[in-house]
Amino acid sequence: MARLAAFLLLLLLAWPHPSFSAEGAAAALPSVVSLMPLWSSRPPNPEEPEGTAVAIERDGEGTLLLTADHVIGDADAFRIRTLEGNAYPARLVGRDRDSDLALLKVDTILPLIERGAAPVLGQKVCAVGNAFGLGLSLTCGVVSATERAGVGFNRIEDFVQSDAAVNPGMSGGALVGQEGRLIGLLSAIFTKDSDADIGVNFAVSTTVIIAALRDLRAGGPVAWPHVDLRFGPLPIETTGPLGPRVAHFPKGAAAAEAGFLLNDRILRIGDSRIRNSGEWRRAIALSAPGSSVPIEVWRHDTTQSLTLTIPDQ
Repeated sequence: MARLAAFLLLLLLAWPHPSFSAEGAAAALPSVVSLMPLWSSRPPNPEEPEGTAVAIERDGEGTLLLTADHVIGDADAFRIRTLEGNAYPARLVGRDRDSDLALLKVDTILPLIERGAAPVLGQKVCAVGNAFGLGLSLTCGVVSATERAGVGFNRIEDFVQSDAAVNPGMSGGALVGQEGRLIGLLSAIFTKDSDADIGVNFAVSTTVIIAALRDLRAGGPVAWPHVDLRFGPLPIETTGPLGPRVAHFPKGAAAAEAGFLLNDRILRIGDSRIRNSGEWRRAIALSAPGSSVPIEVWRHDTTQSLTLTIPDQ
């Protein structure tokens, strides 16, 4: 029996499996551009002199490009450089610091990137960006986590985490699947002592991108739904289901009307498990204003069900 099992294992390992092809992911390259911010008051950052942007929509005779807001920073003007080496001026359309997204426009037609399906854990992905201002390049890895929030980079976080090599200058680039379709916009690198890749990178999800685009087209910032509720730390000896602990909310606010009490631990919003305040902000931000959402809290060692009406902005 052991010999048979060993034989079957060897047969399985030797059997041809469909492999990930970076050639398909490379189809995204023509839709990604190098972004060159220009400053009148200071020289470029030598470690990150350029960034990246992604062509996502037509706008008349021009193209809208999505990038990371921190790449825009306090720049006075912008240029882009295409894969073929053509340069064009770009202008800022709208920006949102809460989600680290910004929208630019160029008065030329560029190939648009296609939007992909929601990524899954372990999926092969590639990052396309302008590492260190050297020009566009492609690196590949896997999806390490999805719906990552509470990391601490942005107020609104819904990150796709990957281990593809991402370095300074790639912010605003594209995280794509094997067919070159967009599944996230490169936003942040998790580092300790140096601003270089250590295999923990974050891309803004297409869920957040879609939710932000209307307000970005209108100039930004994005009017993210918000519930006036503050959290406090859990005691170190806390056991049982963990979640953000309610520490304060104004009288008459949406949280009060929903029936929250001080020291409630929020466990769920709809079907989403809430483990920290970042996941709470994400869930609220992606809810429709005026809608009613079911909430589950931990109160006096038991679960309680509440209904929260998302405030209109």
